[in-house]
Amino acid sequence: MKKQNSSGEIRLSQKQILGIAGCLITFVGVFMPIVSVPVVGDMNYFRNGEGDGVLVLILSAISLVLVLTKFFQWLWITGGVSLAVICLTLINFRQKFSEAKYKLAREMEGNIFAGIGEVMIDSVQFKWGWAVMLIDACLHVRLRTAWRPVGKTMSRLIVFFMIVLFGISTTEALAQHKEDYYNKLLAKRLGGKLEVVYHFNYTANETSRIRIDIETDDYVIEGGRDKRSSLDSVQQAVLASILSGKKPAVAIYDTDGKWGKYEHRIWMVAKELGIRYIWFSNGEIVEK
Repeated sequence: MKKQNSSGEIRLSQKQILGIAGCLITFVGVFMPIVSVPVVGDMNYFRNGEGDGVLVLILSAISLVLVLTKFFQWLWITGGVSLAVICLTLINFRQKFSEAKYKLAREMEGNIFAGIGEVMIDSVQFKWGWAVMLIDACLHVRLRTAWRPVGKTMSRLIVFFMIVLFGISTTEALAQHKEDYYNKLLAKRLGGKLEVVYHFNYTANETSRIRIDIETDDYVIEGGRDKRSSLDSVQQAVLASILSGKKPAVAIYDTDGKWGKYEHRIWMVAKELGIRYIWFSNGEIVEK
């Protein structure tokens, strides 16, 4: 509990002061900018009560109670969950950003406005609010152990923070190449060619082009992961079919081991239009 001196003043221990400071940092960090989007502006983690920042605020309030009552041994739960939530959100943000950039590059290829789109998406920036929240979550995890000098504690926090950032960067790099990996694997199975380009005129003097993921002797196949970003795969496959004279097909790559809503949405449309649908799950081609 809190210490009380001879004059009746309540004194907090060093660990309590550090813990309270961490909770305050979290509270402020949730409302700090985490990403800057052109036109929209800065976005914070709270997002008017709709973001994961609400959960982090609740965990911070629980941590504050634990610090004041000196139940430091439980801080690894609140701090650990906060750290996991923040890291997963950051990974998800960066993954969606990479997907959007990849899709834009493909769909705007040859378009006179492609440069504007690239500038806008490159203008999306991740802000320093992430660092504030990550440091605080690490601090709460660290406070569960016995007190050590601040210098030693901070050095370990910095090392841990660097490990977290390395993990995030590695995960992002793997995510960027995941769809390409599946495309190569499916093309090899079907004996097809990758990244085939088709040109078309949209005025008498102006041309553009599209790129289809896989082309076989009979089909043009647009591939995509089981995410929202793949909802335009049918349109891409049909346009490639019109330009090539081959049959359209879509391939959806299962990344979570289950039949999800996006697989089902795309399958419903493909079935209605008579388009071949390939569900690539666990390395196996499943015809739906």
